[in-house]
Amino acid sequence: MFRNVLTCGHASLWHPREPTNFPADCALKASPLSTRLPYSAMMPERSSTETSIDSIRHHEKESLIESYYTKQPPRFRIYSRAHIVTLYVSNAILLLIIAALVGSLSHRPFQDPTIGVYSPANEAIEYIKQHKFRAALFEKTPYMGFPTDETDRLWQELYNFGISKIPEHEARMLPHPTLKVPGTDEYLVQLDVWHELHCLNDLRMLLYPERFPGLAGVTNDKGVIDRESIEFRHWDHCVDSIRETLMCHADVAPIPFRVNFPASKVIVPRLATTHTCRNFTKIQEWAKEHKASYWNYNVTAEQAEEIMRESGFDNAPWESIDDQYMEFPGNTFFTYWREHPEEAKAAREKTAASGL
Repeated sequence: MFRNVLTCGHASLWHPREPTNFPADCALKASPLSTRLPYSAMMPERSSTETSIDSIRHHEKESLIESYYTKQPPRFRIYSRAHIVTLYVSNAILLLIIAALVGSLSHRPFQDPTIGVYSPANEAIEYIKQHKFRAALFEKTPYMGFPTDETDRLWQELYNFGISKIPEHEARMLPHPTLKVPGTDEYLVQLDVWHELHCLNDLRMLLYPERFPGLAGVTNDKGVIDRESIEFRHWDHCVDSIRETLMCHADVAPIPFRVNFPASKVIVPRLATTHTCRNFTKIQEWAKEHKASYWNYNVTAEQAEEIMRESGFDNAPWESIDDQYMEFPGNTFFTYWREHPEEAKAAREKTAASGL
């Protein structure tokens, strides 16, 4: 590789670019880089005093530059250190968040997607991940056996919380509208579990006619049960309601099998199996805290009309009850009475005369 070298007289001077106007005795020659002269050789000779002064100035300049860069670290070094510290802090915060989430999930109650339907009692739901049922075939629980005052009390205490009251903003979130507690700004609601337990208790009492009238109350002198009576319809409803609830929740806890030792004659299911359960006590506590004060659910026809008008929704039943027209003499809600106006008029007059 070569550079342009300017030769004037006996001195060869390196020049960084092509010359334009040079003296006649100067010629441009190509010289290897390895042979170029140092910069000091290209400068005129200077006195020792000038050289000494320049040396001092050069030394002072170098000292100042060195001092500046020593006292002030380069921006790159400052940025790198700040960046590293930021990364460390960010990672530490991220690790803390992950640890908190893992801890929260490990202690968090099991979540059941069936609570997707809003209920004001959803907040009370907790889970017992492993709860072992009792077989209750030979070893009875306190809820079994011939009823006593104590047995009846235990059953009543399972669900005797009455009706619950909730504020308006919670009532607005219900899947279906409900009525106000008469004379208040709170609304009526009942948890379905209490209805199911009430139904089950009614069916339990049917098993003991010696203590509870039950079927005797709907049986005539010839021993025929009136299965069209409202009482029997209620029991029939209870059986179907419990069926529907069991199918809805569809408990899939596995029941294992065993030989029925000591008889050792057949293979039987081991009914004392383990389930995941909602904490029943927590739901009872919610119901106790939200129990509605006493209110009279019996209303006159005029009061009923006013309540329905103020409610803002259709209070008619969601199922057909047309076959119950005889229970409501002359009531034109029923197709039969609308189609037989004369009979309806007579039925209403008879009801009014009897004071019912």
